[in-house]
Amino acid sequence: MEEKAHTVAKEKFSIDEVDSATYQNIVLRRKNSIPTSNELLINLSNRKVAEKQLSDYLDSKQMKSLFNGETVNFEKGQEVGTSFIYYDTREICCSCV
Repeated sequence: MEEKAHTVAKEKFSIDEVDSATYQNIVLRRKNSIPTSNELLINLSNRKVAEKQLSDYLDSKQMKSLFNGETVNFEKGQEVGTSFIYYDTREICCSCV
């Protein structure tokens, strides 16, 4: 799950940083990993808005860990997920299955 979330973030944010062959490999890697997962990208430019969006998935302790730079694994109903801050763009990537 965490690997897929990192791959999704790389695909989204590194298109202008890598050559086309490397980018295509990133896309293929994402397509071949956990095809039923959903990803959510949350911009951190407005922390209150980001925290509101995250509150659907993380409790306050988990959010604190996330904002301290840790990868946070979580459960929401029948789903499990992972979240981390992608520092190149200051966005949070959450992935759930």
